[in-house]
Amino acid sequence: MDSFSAPLLGPASDDAKRSARRWRAATLATTLLALALAAAVAVLANERAALLQRGEAGREKDGPTYQFSGSSLDEQSCTVAGVDASATGQKLQCCSGLAEVEKPCFQPEGLSVCIFCLPAEQVPAACTPAGKDVFANDAGVHMPCCPGFAEVLGPCRGTDMCNFCQPSSVVPGARAEHPPAKVSIDPATPQDAVDKYKADGLSLILSDEFKDIARTKSVFVFEDIPYGVPGNTGDVNIASIYSSDTISLLPEGGLRLSAYLAPEDETRFLRGWNGTWNKNYGSDVSLWSWHAPKVTSRVNGRFQYGFVETRIKAPKGYGPWPAAWLNGCYGFVV
Repeated sequence: MDSFSAPLLGPASDDAKRSARRWRAATLATTLLALALAAAVAVLANERAALLQRGEAGREKDGPTYQFSGSSLDEQSCTVAGVDASATGQKLQCCSGLAEVEKPCFQPEGLSVCIFCLPAEQVPAACTPAGKDVFANDAGVHMPCCPGFAEVLGPCRGTDMCNFCQPSSVVPGARAEHPPAKVSIDPATPQDAVDKYKADGLSLILSDEFKDIARTKSVFVFEDIPYGVPGNTGDVNIASIYSSDTISLLPEGGLRLSAYLAPEDETRFLRGWNGTWNKNYGSDVSLWSWHAPKVTSRVNGRFQYGFVETRIKAPKGYGPWPAAWLNGCYGFVV
């Protein structure tokens, strides 16, 4: 104890001082090293926990997603069901129980062909893959294109033409079935008009002489569509509002379709009269709201095949744009 206490209580020699400094430096270095190792262990533990958590999440969703080797992470070496085999940037084999199937896919350059991994039961039995001639098979028979591909005629073998299978965004399926057309013939329609095309195998299914407003409204729809909603194009050079109050019947039979300025805009328009001419003529048409008629048969007058025959008397002059359109049921579901 005396020999150990002497350097602390009495005057210290140079050798003792150097030994003390070396001892303190070694202690500090050991402490710092221990702290660094502890921090590294904590980081590795957190990283491994995160990787394990990600691996568990992947296994719950799509089967094994990660494989672990020590503290390193190896991405899985096969492609799971429903995924492009080249989704990782390099082509990977399908996982066990899955088979490669060509399917259309959208790439930055447009519609293309990708290889997907699907369960064996979803792989088509016999079909022509993309880019192949439909007769290029061992039997030499017409082999339909695989699902998602369509036949396209193209040159082959010099000047010959072949049917190749190319990717298509059209999904084949059963044709839509529509109910039979509703037969609604106006009693006032002349008999010769009813029988006009019977010799051609055609029968009249819809007619209206426009003599009974109740009957007309049972067949046709008098549209009331404000500006800028589906059914109205929203162009500034056409009617701003489709309004049913612009439609009326003529006494002798016939449907009158009128168009006029909205009452408040007509008042503003006529204020442009300066005694000689109206300065509002030629102004921007988008400044004025118009009411115009729109009559459609989109509810009770729809049919899949046939033709339409009608008589229309159009007005003369600049501005009106009368038209009879034959449209699909765009934007309307009844």
